[in-house]
Amino acid sequence: MKQVTIQFPSYIDRCVGFTVPENGQFYVVSFNALVYYQLDNGVMREIDQAWDLQEKANIILLEGHKIPFIGLWGGSPIHKREGIGELRLNNSVASLIHEHGEVGIWKFENFSGDWEQITFDRYRNAFLFGAPYDFDYRYVSIT
Repeated sequence: MKQVTIQFPSYIDRCVGFTVPENGQFYVVSFNALVYYQLDNGVMREIDQAWDLQEKANIILLEGHKIPFIGLWGGSPIHKREGIGELRLNNSVASLIHEHGEVGIWKFENFSGDWEQITFDRYRNAFLFGAPYDFDYRYVSIT
């Protein structure tokens, strides 16, 4: 198992959400910044193009595309994956109940206690845990 800590640029005081990772690639959004991560090659870049945050709809509008995210206002995380099992989150403790009954447990920190979310990567055997501050964010490979 490999665990990566996600670090925010210094200008992000507090994030409000993140997109479901796709092969270790995802966005993190705050009220005033949108950052894109590619974990495999260590790329982190701020999105300079015009974008808009639609909080209640859990949507980021970027170059005409609607990008759903999860976070402060809920959203649609992926909690079940065929061949792996089901993710559960309770008070910053993530549980993975494997299809064959084994349980994996990860304890995270949530400094704010405001919100927290967990989701599988759309394609990889990994998940992302996120909360408002970067020292809370973890991308965990479960292979």
